[in-house]
Amino acid sequence: MLLQEIAARIIIPPLKGLLVHSLSKEGFSQRRIAKLLGITQPQVHKYLSKPEEYYYNLLLSHGFDLDKITSYLNIILYTALKEEQIKLVLLMSSIVNELSMEYLCRIKHGAKDYCRDTIIVDPFIEHYRSFVSTLLSKYNLSRLIPEVGSNIVFSPHKPRDISDIIGLSGRILRVGGGIKAVGEPIYGGSRHLSRILLIATKYNEKYRAAMNIVYDKLILDKLANKNYKVTESGPHKTLEEFWSDIEKALREKPQIIGDKGGYGLEPVIYIFAENLSELEEIIQIILYD
Repeated sequence: MLLQEIAARIIIPPLKGLLVHSLSKEGFSQRRIAKLLGITQPQVHKYLSKPEEYYYNLLLSHGFDLDKITSYLNIILYTALKEEQIKLVLLMSSIVNELSMEYLCRIKHGAKDYCRDTIIVDPFIEHYRSFVSTLLSKYNLSRLIPEVGSNIVFSPHKPRDISDIIGLSGRILRVGGGIKAVGEPIYGGSRHLSRILLIATKYNEKYRAAMNIVYDKLILDKLANKNYKVTESGPHKTLEEFWSDIEKALREKPQIIGDKGGYGLEPVIYIFAENLSELEEIIQIILYD
């Protein structure tokens, strides 16, 4: 069976069905969905005539993991809501290819060695890379970058350890009058911020993304006035005290922690979000609201 056959018969129909349902829930009309996805309005109606569970069950029946499918759907929806059609096509192609290869490697015994040695582009890494690029293009973002630099971490699923969390191998730094991302997106990148997100998910399982920005009381007040849950931590006398204080603060399930630093640690603000889209919304509020 060719990859194209696997994609056309097993992957694309249920994936499109789930995306059509998700866009409909977001208030998209059938005509708007059809235009965005390059299908006819009757096809949209046909997808909506079956419940979401039908499409999930189709994918589950072929051995796909529910958490992975849900995570892929979330990043597809994030791109679709921006109505960036070219990016959407490229992203869906990458995900369909990855799922098709996964299916082939699972059902064809002789393909296992090839699959193990073949490099497949990770859609989550590419989603993260695209997000960082978008964020860095925002006007005046440099004023939010602390002296130590910033990082952004993202976990496609509930992380078990920091190896499940994507971050930059370097960091985001102020360079001259602008900013620059140093390093590459990798799993286990930014061990410090990844560890903080991992602790955060112990107390709020929905958190999937985090970023550190410059400490500023005005930012904390602005976010509190926007009804974000804000708490503070520190200052800390030792590194051990820092981790103890951070975990204590995270037990309150805040969206924002104003950390006062100490013991060689620069004061920063930690932002937690359920996805990269929500993280972008918070940054937008800080910069422009």
